[in-house]
Amino acid sequence: MTETSGTAFTYTVATTGYPTAALKAGTLPGGVSFSDNGNGTGTLSGTTAVAAGTYSVPVTATNTSGTASQTIT
Repeated sequence: MTETSGTAFTYTVATTGYPTAALKAGTLPGGVSFSDNGNGTGTLSGTTAVAAGTYSVPVTATNTSGTASQTIT
């Protein structure tokens, strides 16, 4: 995912499988938020308030079948 520092953005994270997973994100760069949409998707959005660079955001999906994580960079 590539975004421009100081510019508003929205990025959707999607999961597959049943039952629908709950999503949560780890530490976010300043100015960025994460919302679990409750339907197996989540939204990263905001306007970065940090210096340009590369940032990693771990996202975890959990349901009764288990937990899976992936890092968005």
